[in-house]
Amino acid sequence: MGALAITSQKEPAGTSGEPTPETAKRIDFTRQQEIQCLTDYYETRMRILQDTHKKERRTLEKENQTLKNDIRVQKIVNTKLRKNYTKMLEVEADLQTELQEVKLTMKKLKEDKDMEIIEIKHRREKGFLMEEIRDLRNFVKSLKVTNTNLKKDREERMKVQNELQEELQTLRIMKNKLQKKCDKVMGIEINLRTELGRVKDGNENLNSYWEMKMKNCEEENKILVLRNQELQKELEAIKKRGINTADDGKVSLHDFQFIRKLGEGTFGTVVLTKGKLPGGPEQLYAIKALKKRSIDSSNYL
Repeated sequence: MGALAITSQKEPAGTSGEPTPETAKRIDFTRQQEIQCLTDYYETRMRILQDTHKKERRTLEKENQTLKNDIRVQKIVNTKLRKNYTKMLEVEADLQTELQEVKLTMKKLKEDKDMEIIEIKHRREKGFLMEEIRDLRNFVKSLKVTNTNLKKDREERMKVQNELQEELQTLRIMKNKLQKKCDKVMGIEINLRTELGRVKDGNENLNSYWEMKMKNCEEENKILVLRNQELQKELEAIKKRGINTADDGKVSLHDFQFIRKLGEGTFGTVVLTKGKLPGGPEQLYAIKALKKRSIDSSNYL
Protein backbone atom coordinates (compact mmCIF):
# COMPACT_ATOMS: atom_id res chain seq x y z
CA MET A 1 0.00 0.00 0.00
CA GLY A 2 2.92 2.38 0.71
CA ALA A 3 4.46 1.77 -2.71
CA LEU A 4 1.12 2.51 -4.38
CA ALA A 5 0.82 5.78 -2.49
CA ILE A 6 4.32 6.83 -3.59
CA THR A 7 3.79 5.96 -7.23
CA SER A 8 0.45 7.80 -7.32
CA GLN A 9 2.27 11.09 -6.63
CA LYS A 10 4.72 10.73 -9.55
CA GLU A 11 4.23 12.58 -12.81
CA PRO A 12 4.17 10.89 -16.23
CA ALA A 13 7.46 9.65 -17.68
CA GLY A 14 7.39 12.02 -20.64
CA THR A 15 7.19 15.19 -18.51
CA SER A 16 9.56 14.49 -15.52
CA GLY A 17 12.35 12.56 -17.36
CA GLU A 18 11.74 9.22 -15.60
CA PRO A 19 12.34 5.96 -17.56
CA THR A 20 9.46 4.43 -19.45
CA PRO A 21 8.27 0.89 -18.66
CA GLU A 22 10.15 -0.46 -21.71
CA THR A 23 13.47 1.03 -20.54
CA ALA A 24 12.82 -0.29 -17.02
CA LYS A 25 12.30 -3.76 -18.47
CA ARG A 26 15.53 -3.49 -20.47
CA ILE A 27 17.41 -2.36 -17.35
CA ASP A 28 15.94 -5.29 -15.38
CA PHE A 29 16.95 -7.70 -18.15
CA THR A 30 20.53 -6.36 -18.30
CA ARG A 31 20.81 -6.53 -14.50
CA GLN A 32 19.60 -10.11 -14.51
CA GLN A 33 22.19 -11.00 -17.17
CA GLU A 34 24.98 -9.34 -15.17
CA ILE A 35 23.93 -11.14 -11.99
CA GLN A 36 23.79 -14.46 -13.86
CA CYS A 37 27.29 -13.86 -15.29
CA LEU A 38 28.64 -13.04 -11.82
CA THR A 39 27.07 -16.12 -10.28
CA ASP A 40 28.44 -18.38 -13.07
CA TYR A 41 31.92 -16.83 -12.73
CA TYR A 42 32.04 -17.28 -8.95
CA GLU A 43 30.63 -20.82 -9.15
CA THR A 44 33.30 -21.86 -11.68
CA ARG A 45 35.97 -20.14 -9.58
CA MET A 46 34.85 -21.97 -6.45
CA ARG A 47 34.79 -25.31 -8.30
CA ILE A 48 38.33 -24.77 -9.60
CA LEU A 49 39.58 -23.80 -6.14
CA GLN A 50 37.85 -26.79 -4.55
CA ASP A 51 39.35 -29.18 -7.13
CA THR A 52 42.87 -27.78 -6.64
CA HIS A 53 42.45 -27.91 -2.87
CA LYS A 54 41.32 -31.54 -3.06
CA LYS A 55 44.26 -32.50 -5.31
CA GLU A 56 46.79 -30.75 -3.07
CA ARG A 57 45.24 -32.31 -0.01
CA ARG A 58 45.43 -35.79 -1.56
CA THR A 59 49.08 -35.31 -2.50
CA LEU A 60 49.89 -34.02 0.99
CA GLU A 61 48.11 -36.96 2.60
CA LYS A 62 50.04 -39.38 0.38
CA GLU A 63 53.36 -37.73 1.22
CA ASN A 64 52.50 -37.71 4.92
CA GLN A 65 51.60 -41.40 4.76
CA THR A 66 54.90 -42.22 3.04
CA LEU A 67 56.78 -40.20 5.68
CA LYS A 68 54.98 -42.06 8.45
CA ASN A 69 55.85 -45.41 6.82
CA ASP A 70 59.51 -44.38 6.47
CA ILE A 71 59.63 -43.28 10.12
CA ARG A 72 58.19 -46.64 11.17
CA VAL A 73 60.79 -48.49 9.12
CA GLN A 74 63.56 -46.32 10.58
CA LYS A 75 62.32 -46.99 14.10
CA ILE A 76 62.33 -50.76 13.44
CA VAL A 77 65.85 -50.62 11.97
CA ASN A 78 67.06 -48.48 14.86
CA THR A 79 65.66 -50.92 17.42
CA LYS A 80 67.32 -53.84 15.60
CA LEU A 81 70.64 -51.97 15.51
CA ARG A 82 70.40 -51.19 19.20
CA LYS A 83 69.71 -54.83 19.97
CA ASN A 84 72.69 -55.92 17.87
CA TYR A 85 74.87 -53.30 19.52
CA THR A 86 73.86 -54.53 23.00
CA LYS A 87 74.57 -58.10 21.92
CA MET A 88 77.99 -57.10 20.65
CA LEU A 89 78.74 -55.35 23.93
CA GLU A 90 77.70 -58.46 25.80
CA VAL A 91 79.91 -60.62 23.56
CA GLU A 92 82.85 -58.26 24.09
CA ALA A 93 82.33 -58.40 27.87
CA ASP A 94 82.24 -62.20 27.70
CA LEU A 95 85.43 -62.20 25.64
CA GLN A 96 87.15 -59.96 28.16
CA THR A 97 86.10 -62.26 30.99
CA GLU A 98 87.37 -65.19 28.95
CA LEU A 99 90.67 -63.39 28.38
CA GLN A 100 91.05 -62.82 32.11
CA GLU A 101 90.33 -66.46 32.71
CA VAL A 102 92.85 -67.38 30.02
CA LYS A 103 95.47 -65.19 31.67
CA LEU A 104 94.85 -66.93 34.97
CA THR A 105 95.14 -70.29 33.31
CA MET A 106 98.31 -69.13 31.60
CA LYS A 107 99.83 -68.29 34.96
CA LYS A 108 98.92 -71.72 36.17
CA LEU A 109 100.19 -73.41 32.99
CA LYS A 110 103.55 -71.69 33.22
CA GLU A 111 104.26 -73.86 36.18
CA ASP A 112 103.44 -76.98 34.21
CA LYS A 113 105.82 -78.84 31.94
CA ASP A 114 103.67 -78.44 28.78
CA MET A 115 103.91 -74.64 28.96
CA GLU A 116 105.22 -74.23 25.42
CA ILE A 117 102.36 -76.18 23.85
CA ILE A 118 99.81 -74.23 25.87
CA GLU A 119 101.41 -70.93 24.85
CA ILE A 120 101.22 -71.90 21.16
CA LYS A 121 97.56 -72.77 21.54
CA HIS A 122 96.97 -69.59 23.48
CA ARG A 123 98.63 -67.49 20.79
CA ARG A 124 96.51 -69.08 18.12
CA GLU A 125 93.34 -68.51 20.16
CA LYS A 126 94.48 -64.98 20.95
CA GLY A 127 94.95 -64.28 17.24
CA PHE A 128 91.49 -65.61 16.47
CA LEU A 129 90.04 -63.58 19.30
CA MET A 130 91.83 -60.41 18.18
CA GLU A 131 90.49 -60.85 14.65
CA GLU A 132 86.99 -61.33 16.02
CA ILE A 133 87.40 -58.21 18.19
CA ARG A 134 88.57 -56.21 15.16
CA ASP A 135 85.59 -57.43 13.15
CA LEU A 136 83.28 -56.50 16.01
CA ARG A 137 84.80 -53.02 16.31
CA ASN A 138 84.45 -52.46 12.55
CA PHE A 139 80.87 -53.64 12.73
CA VAL A 140 80.19 -51.25 15.63
CA LYS A 141 81.70 -48.36 13.65
CA SER A 142 79.50 -49.20 10.66
CA LEU A 143 76.49 -49.34 12.98
CA LYS A 144 77.36 -45.89 14.37
CA VAL A 145 77.69 -44.49 10.84
CA THR A 146 74.31 -45.94 9.82
CA ASN A 147 72.76 -44.59 13.02
CA THR A 148 74.07 -41.07 12.28
CA ASN A 149 72.79 -41.32 8.70
CA LEU A 150 69.41 -42.44 9.98
CA LYS A 151 69.32 -39.51 12.39
CA LYS A 152 70.11 -37.10 9.54
CA ASP A 153 67.40 -38.64 7.36
CA ARG A 154 64.96 -38.40 10.22
CA GLU A 155 65.80 -34.72 10.78
CA GLU A 156 65.38 -33.97 7.06
CA ARG A 157 62.05 -35.75 7.01
CA MET A 158 60.93 -33.84 10.09
CA LYS A 159 61.84 -30.60 8.31
CA VAL A 160 59.84 -31.67 5.24
CA GLN A 161 56.92 -32.60 7.46
CA ASN A 162 57.05 -29.20 9.18
CA GLU A 163 57.14 -27.45 5.79
CA LEU A 164 54.16 -29.49 4.67
CA GLN A 165 52.28 -28.55 7.83
CA GLU A 166 53.07 -24.87 7.23
CA GLU A 167 51.79 -25.20 3.64
CA LEU A 168 48.64 -26.85 4.98
CA GLN A 169 48.12 -23.92 7.36
CA THR A 170 48.60 -21.43 4.51
CA LEU A 171 46.10 -23.39 2.40
CA ARG A 172 43.60 -23.32 5.25
CA ILE A 173 44.08 -19.55 5.58
CA MET A 174 43.55 -19.15 1.81
CA LYS A 175 40.44 -21.30 2.07
CA ASN A 176 39.05 -19.09 4.87
CA LYS A 177 39.78 -15.95 2.84
CA LEU A 178 38.06 -17.43 -0.21
CA GLN A 179 35.11 -18.44 1.95
CA LYS A 180 34.83 -14.86 3.24
CA LYS A 181 34.98 -13.50 -0.32
CA CYS A 182 32.29 -15.96 -1.40
CA ASP A 183 30.13 -14.89 1.55
CA LYS A 184 30.56 -11.24 0.50
CA VAL A 185 29.62 -12.11 -3.09
CA MET A 186 26.58 -14.01 -1.86
CA GLY A 187 25.53 -11.00 0.25
CA ILE A 188 25.95 -8.69 -2.77
CA GLU A 189 23.93 -11.12 -4.88
CA ILE A 190 21.16 -11.22 -2.25
CA ASN A 191 21.09 -7.40 -2.12
CA LEU A 192 20.90 -7.22 -5.92
CA ARG A 193 18.06 -9.72 -5.93
CA THR A 194 16.18 -7.70 -3.32
CA GLU A 195 16.75 -4.53 -5.36
CA LEU A 196 15.50 -6.31 -8.48
CA GLY A 197 12.42 -7.43 -6.57
CA ARG A 198 11.80 -3.85 -5.47
CA VAL A 199 12.25 -2.60 -9.04
CA LYS A 200 9.83 -5.24 -10.29
CA ASP A 201 7.29 -4.26 -7.63
CA GLY A 202 7.74 -0.58 -8.54
CA ASN A 203 7.29 -1.40 -12.22
CA GLU A 204 4.12 -3.33 -11.48
CA ASN A 205 2.86 -0.47 -9.32
CA LEU A 206 3.65 2.02 -12.11
CA ASN A 207 1.84 -0.14 -14.64
CA SER A 208 -1.18 -0.41 -12.35
CA TYR A 209 -1.00 3.36 -11.68
CA TRP A 210 -0.93 4.21 -15.41
CA GLU A 211 -3.75 1.76 -16.11
CA MET A 212 -5.86 3.46 -13.42
CA LYS A 213 -4.82 6.86 -14.81
CA MET A 214 -5.87 5.87 -18.33
CA LYS A 215 -9.18 4.59 -17.03
CA ASN A 216 -9.75 7.84 -15.14
CA CYS A 217 -8.82 9.89 -18.24
CA GLU A 218 -11.25 7.91 -20.35
CA GLU A 219 -13.98 8.44 -17.76
CA GLU A 220 -13.15 12.17 -17.57
CA ASN A 221 -13.24 12.40 -21.37
CA LYS A 222 -16.64 10.76 -21.36
CA ILE A 223 -17.83 13.19 -18.68
CA LEU A 224 -16.43 16.15 -20.65
CA VAL A 225 -18.16 14.93 -23.81
CA LEU A 226 -21.42 14.67 -21.93
CA ARG A 227 -20.95 18.14 -20.40
CA ASN A 228 -20.06 19.59 -23.78
CA GLN A 229 -23.20 18.07 -25.22
CA GLU A 230 -25.24 19.58 -22.37
CA LEU A 231 -23.61 22.98 -22.89
CA GLN A 232 -24.24 22.80 -26.64
CA LYS A 233 -27.85 22.05 -25.89
CA GLU A 234 -27.99 25.00 -23.49
CA LEU A 235 -26.32 27.24 -26.13
CA GLU A 236 -28.84 26.18 -28.72
CA ALA A 237 -31.60 26.92 -26.22
CA ILE A 238 -30.04 30.35 -25.50
CA LYS A 239 -29.72 31.04 -29.23
CA LYS A 240 -33.35 30.12 -29.73
CA ARG A 241 -34.25 32.63 -27.04
CA GLY A 242 -32.57 35.37 -29.12
CA ILE A 243 -29.26 35.97 -27.26
CA ASN A 244 -26.67 35.75 -30.07
CA THR A 245 -24.55 38.92 -29.85
CA ALA A 246 -23.74 41.73 -27.45
CA ASP A 247 -25.25 45.23 -27.60
CA ASP A 248 -22.40 46.65 -29.66
CA GLY A 249 -22.41 43.72 -32.14
CA LYS A 250 -18.67 43.07 -31.95
CA VAL A 251 -18.57 39.99 -29.71
CA SER A 252 -20.85 36.96 -30.12
CA LEU A 253 -21.25 33.62 -28.40
CA HIS A 254 -19.42 31.96 -31.28
CA ASP A 255 -16.20 33.62 -30.06
CA PHE A 256 -16.27 31.55 -26.83
CA GLN A 257 -15.67 27.87 -26.19
CA PHE A 258 -17.88 26.47 -23.45
CA ILE A 259 -16.02 24.28 -20.95
CA ARG A 260 -18.43 23.38 -18.14
CA LYS A 261 -21.36 24.56 -16.12
CA LEU A 262 -20.46 26.43 -12.95
CA GLY A 263 -23.85 26.90 -11.33
CA GLU A 264 -27.54 27.62 -11.72
CA GLY A 265 -29.78 30.11 -9.91
CA THR A 266 -33.32 31.48 -9.99
CA PHE A 267 -32.69 33.91 -12.87
CA GLY A 268 -30.21 31.89 -15.03
CA THR A 269 -27.08 29.74 -15.29
CA VAL A 270 -23.32 30.52 -15.08
CA VAL A 271 -21.04 28.80 -17.60
CA LEU A 272 -17.19 28.64 -17.71
CA THR A 273 -15.90 29.59 -21.19
CA LYS A 274 -12.61 30.17 -22.96
CA GLY A 275 -12.35 32.94 -25.53
CA LYS A 276 -10.57 36.00 -26.83
CA LEU A 277 -11.96 39.52 -26.89
CA PRO A 278 -10.94 41.89 -29.69
CA GLY A 279 -7.50 43.32 -28.89
CA GLY A 280 -7.00 41.12 -25.81
CA PRO A 281 -5.43 37.75 -24.92
CA GLU A 282 -7.22 34.45 -24.81
CA GLN A 283 -8.41 33.69 -21.27
CA LEU A 284 -11.22 32.16 -19.23
CA TYR A 285 -14.58 33.92 -18.77
CA ALA A 286 -17.70 33.25 -16.72
CA ILE A 287 -20.85 33.99 -18.77
CA LYS A 288 -24.19 34.28 -17.06
CA ALA A 289 -27.28 33.59 -19.14
CA LEU A 290 -30.45 35.26 -17.73
CA LYS A 291 -34.11 34.48 -18.45
CA LYS A 292 -36.01 37.65 -19.37
CA ARG A 293 -39.37 36.23 -18.44
CA SER A 294 -38.28 35.43 -14.87
CA ILE A 295 -36.68 38.88 -14.55
CA ASP A 296 -39.79 40.67 -15.89
CA SER A 297 -42.11 38.67 -13.67
CA SER A 298 -40.03 39.46 -10.56
CA ASN A 299 -39.77 43.22 -11.43
CA TYR A 300 -35.97 43.06 -10.88
CA LEU A 301 -35.10 45.63 -13.59
